[in-house]
Amino acid sequence: VPEGRRRSVTVALMGHWGRSLGAEIESLGCRAADFGFVDSDRLKAALYSAADAFVFTSRADNSPLTILESLACGTPVVAFDVGGVGELVGDGGNGILAPAEDAAALSGGLRSLLESPELGARLGAAARARVEAEHREGLAVTRHLDLYRTVMDARGPG
Repeated sequence: VPEGRRRSVTVALMGHWGRSLGAEIESLGCRAADFGFVDSDRLKAALYSAADAFVFTSRADNSPLTILESLACGTPVVAFDVGGVGELVGDGGNGILAPAEDAAALSGGLRSLLESPELGARLGAAARARVEAEHREGLAVTRHLDLYRTVMDARGPG
């Protein structure tokens, strides 16, 4: 974020590390709002929905629920392309992926979203639509049952 605009940026922090991260964020000239560990689904949804972007900085992960929560709230994700993250965040479709541990690329992706409300709106709408299509209630059960039937049919009788 350009220095002149940093005071207009508020970083909402959820989790156990907010205090130490908040101090670092404020030392960079941005505001930080530390919500601590959030166990209220309503508050989490409100925070995700109010955000222009969700930044996921894990260097290794499989299928992070926080990304799905953000996407379900229509908030695009900026993340490192590690583990299963790329299966949830389609680069340029519902978020922006940066190569693993490439902080400059991650920062550039976030800057793109902050500087282009139109891009954020497009990615956010796509994020919500993808969650509704691919992660709706009961879909995983249906897909597993279909897979089991296919395997059993391939085995044949007996």
